Amino acid sequence: MKKESILILVDKLPPLPESIQKIEALFSKTSSPNTAELIKIIETDPALTADILSFTNSPIFGFSKSIQSIQQAVVLFGAAQIRKMALKSAIFSSFDIDMSAYGISNDEFVRISSMQSELIFQWYMGVDIEQSKLLVPIAFLMEAGAIVISRYIIDNGMKNEFLNDLKKDSIETAELRYTSMKTTQVDYILFEHWGLNELYSKTMHALDNELYEIDEFVEELVSALWVVRNVINLKTQFAQEDIDEMIEVLDENGYESKKFEHACQRVKKKFQID
Repeated sequence: MKKESILILVDKLPPLPESIQKIEALFSKTSSPNTAELIKIIETDPALTADILSFTNSPIFGFSKSIQSIQQAVVLFGAAQIRKMALKSAIFSSFDIDMSAYGISNDEFVRISSMQSELIFQWYMGVDIEQSKLLVPIAFLMEAGAIVISRYIIDNGMKNEFLNDLKKDSIETAELRYTSMKTTQVDYILFEHWGLNELYSKTMHALDNELYEIDEFVEELVSALWVVRNVINLKTQFAQEDIDEMIEVLDENGYESKKFEHACQRVKKKFQID
């Protein structure tokens, strides 16, 4: 019944806002959409416009002058990053978020998701620019399933027990014990529920099950997400032993690990992590 209860929670979630659906449809045609069309879609949604301007004016970006328009935001950040901000807005409009079951605040959850997408962006901009545009929104959303799991844990009065188990077990082990599902499993159900690009669900299927059949292109995307998730997750972020382990994995598989290492350093500096 645990799995069925999770599925019911997902089924009860509202569809993505029409503006987000249009943005995703735009990106499904090309990873470099017409910016004028993207701006027009965003500006027809006042709430989304306000959210994106709020995100882009965050102190973390360090702009000396405030960003006043969506056009200015798109020019400064690029379409891929604006897409990520739109998805962030959609999450907050779709969920009653409470991440306390994982021992983190809602702001910390968003920060972790942002670090994951920023690391993939910084790393893959030096590997394959087109793939980076695909990876950024997926990386930002790949912990979304944990929102549903957290809600289930809290609603069923199991938060304290779950928190205690998280201290001694891996996240996946604790999730399976209490819900019979992992975040990645909830992700692909959630992404299908939202009607997101099939690539989103494929990557989560593969992250969940290495036997899931995917082509070489998707396999590379999944490998990149796996590396990032090992360095940044809901339990630990940028632990040096995790970074060293992933550098070793990259070296063993013929990747240029220096690019990843430098990306880690840049993101740590940006998010003020010692």
